[in-house]
Amino acid sequence: MNVKICGMTSLEMTRGVIACNPDHIGFVFAQSRRQVSPDTVQSILNQLQDEQVHIPHTVGVFAHVDTDSLKPVLNSCAVQALQFHAHEQLDICRWVKENSNMSVWLTFPISNVGKIDFEDELNRQFERLSAAAPYIDLLLLDTHDPVQGGGSGKVFQWDVIPSYQSRAKQLGMPLYVAGGLSPDNIGSLLTRYELDGVDVSSGVESDGNKDLSKVDTFIGRVRQHVHTRTSLPLS
Repeated sequence: MNVKICGMTSLEMTRGVIACNPDHIGFVFAQSRRQVSPDTVQSILNQLQDEQVHIPHTVGVFAHVDTDSLKPVLNSCAVQALQFHAHEQLDICRWVKENSNMSVWLTFPISNVGKIDFEDELNRQFERLSAAAPYIDLLLLDTHDPVQGGGSGKVFQWDVIPSYQSRAKQLGMPLYVAGGLSPDNIGSLLTRYELDGVDVSSGVESDGNKDLSKVDTFIGRVRQHVHTRTSLPLS
């Protein structure tokens, strides 16, 4: 069970979050209050390397993007993965793989508006996705935001998770869940579903900044759940 803490905006914040031992940290290149530039991210990473800090896996998050806007990231920023939205052109995923050694994460924005034809729509999504599967390393579910696609800080209806899990498994891709997670509800999510990872940003903030106490509690509850699950006797 991996944990990604997203929305790093400063050296001090990044240093503090890393001390809580997440598996991934995320930098938002999309337009948002957490947006940072590739140069800023590289400066943060360079400073941490100079301090001999062990940096976890780094992810750059995008919303609406084209290859021209990706080139500065590929050329000057040492993130290890790029995160896109499934509604974007899947050709972007192929382009990244052909022009870099970065991992590609794909976000599926989940709407809480019920659909009678949910399974049919899901089948269409994954039929389209299957052609791009060789260029995608990980799938992430997040609550739909009409502007950014994700990052709304709101919880979606978790009962759709098994449908996405089964299809992600068929494609051989790990599945992460985001969307309104916090130290208060992460235990409920993990009790119901065995996931490959979780992703949080606003749920571990106070007054718009990362609250290291909440970050530490969130990660600790994920680790405790995994420890408890793996310690249970086999039936």
